[in-house]
Amino acid sequence: MASEFACFLVIHGSPDPRPQAALDTLIERHRADFAFCGGGALECQPLSLAEQLVIFGQRALTLELRQVRILPLFLLPGVHVQEDIPAAVAEAQQLLPEMQFSISPHLGSSPEMLPLVQQAMQQATATRAVDRWILLSHGSRRPSANQPVEILAQQLGATPAYWSVPPLFGSVLAHLSQSAQSQHLGVLTYFLFPGTITDTIQSQLPTDVVMTEPLYPTATLIRNLASRELVV
Repeated sequence: MASEFACFLVIHGSPDPRPQAALDTLIERHRADFAFCGGGALECQPLSLAEQLVIFGQRALTLELRQVRILPLFLLPGVHVQEDIPAAVAEAQQLLPEMQFSISPHLGSSPEMLPLVQQAMQQATATRAVDRWILLSHGSRRPSANQPVEILAQQLGATPAYWSVPPLFGSVLAHLSQSAQSQHLGVLTYFLFPGTITDTIQSQLPTDVVMTEPLYPTATLIRNLASRELVV
């Protein structure tokens, strides 16, 4: 049964077309779950996120909908989740006061992320043995935003590493590669969609290191998060 609100999925945005293609697929998959479903990006778009939200909200109004729920498809509670998206939503609310805009919890806040990563581990070890995992995240310049990665790594028995902030992935990989206790290394890719960064990581890995595919949010995960809204 479709919801009584419109759902707007937000990704980071990239010059690489694959994240946008993944977003388009998600929107199409969830058309039956929501009264109206769309999406946009913070960056690499001709319009600002606020402008994208206003256009989407205007279309929702023509369908006699009065609520738009924004779901950030982000894994970390970094600057984009804590500052940029709320600012864009507040601007859209001012520009289109007849529509009620609200924000759902970001994707990475869901407890369903743990079994999703565990599933990726199981799939990777079906054909290759791994005795030491690295949980690789992009990382955030907000130190507190990286804490969920540390917690998830502990739950998985993995070593955390980041692409953009210390401890940097290259250093962690080099250290573990030299360890006598790490015979078979694996990289858990804590990214939602494939892109330039995941391509670069893959190209730099030794051939004997296993790397999982980027995570793709399940339909249940999106439906569960979109059904909630943050209390601010």
